[in-house]
Amino acid sequence: MSIATLARAPALAAPLLVLLAGLAGCQGDISDADIERSAVALRQVQDAVDKPGRNELLVDARSRKEWEAKRIPSAINLASTQVAGVKGQVDPRLDTFDRLIVYGDNPGSAPARALTKKLVLTGYRDVRFFPGGILEWEGAGLPTRSNPPTDATGPLSK
Repeated sequence: MSIATLARAPALAAPLLVLLAGLAGCQGDISDADIERSAVALRQVQDAVDKPGRNELLVDARSRKEWEAKRIPSAINLASTQVAGVKGQVDPRLDTFDRLIVYGDNPGSAPARALTKKLVLTGYRDVRFFPGGILEWEGAGLPTRSNPPTDATGPLSK
């Protein structure tokens, strides 16, 4: 079917455009298995929080509202839509960190997995996925932060 035919048949064009947009959102050659191999354990996340000199940034991929309600201390909130997703178009503020650790709610967190993939594709050096997310963190009895911080960008304001 040609584009001209689709233009004359809007009822057919809409579902096709949705399909194409969905395919365009696929995260290149980064698979879920790649994300699993990049996984970090709870202890490594604790070290990132407890030892700020390690130059690691925790990135909460959940919604802004969820992040404000409860987050791992020192984590910033970043949505997948805020990342260019184009190789080489890194945010210099994020690129100053040696490692980015992305988390969501739990191992099945689609936003965290998508953001991890997008950050890798964009070209950040060391992107890791914390599959346990906020649920594992809380389950271990570790502290959380809530309410919007005075500077919502946190470590990115440097």
